[in-house]
Amino acid sequence: MTLWREGSIGIPDGKGGHIICHYWIKVYDKPSANFGINGGRISKLMIKINGKVTAHYERGWDVQPTDEATELAVQILLLGANDEGALLKRQLTMACSFKEVWEENGEERYPKSELCYIRAYYDGSQWWSSVFPVHWELKTSELTKEADDLYESFKKAFPDLEAVRDYVEHDAEKTGDPTEGNAYLELEHGRYWLRLITRKGDYNLYLHVLSKAAIQEVSAK
Repeated sequence: MTLWREGSIGIPDGKGGHIICHYWIKVYDKPSANFGINGGRISKLMIKINGKVTAHYERGWDVQPTDEATELAVQILLLGANDEGALLKRQLTMACSFKEVWEENGEERYPKSELCYIRAYYDGSQWWSSVFPVHWELKTSELTKEADDLYESFKKAFPDLEAVRDYVEHDAEKTGDPTEGNAYLELEHGRYWLRLITRKGDYNLYLHVLSKAAIQEVSAK
């Protein structure tokens, strides 16, 4: 059985922003010595940056990756083919590149660019979640799918509360409270703030979904 995957990876550009690498990959159940990249599970791959193909592999390289962002995206995808949770963790960052959205919300509780937030908790055996609309008029099929996919990847990256604790202790942005940490992510259609909470009896994730199109529109005013 093979599986097609499509998505985007945000690679830090060193200037506080991200280079968005849109990818398509075909993944085998098992490694393929004849057709897989480096003898692995990915038999087809394409990456585009700003609409330009920067890497293409179909049982061999047609377009070799030459820029740093594409090379790193390929490495992340090769890692993620075997571990989707690792794919997400490699993209999360402690530095928020969109702090201005909270400065532009005026007297509103939530930023004008926030579509919704997902609140979730781990009950000892599985994750449970609810979606709370904020500015639902910002909804697009692309953004909601991206957010849904992100939450599914989160559950694979953090299968239980112990995994969240480990990340908060070692990798997340510190908050002054040892039971909490933050992580951030930029993808093709949205920017995301993951507020992670490790206390038992509390909600363990607030995933804030912000529309990139709305952020750009507000910034342009």
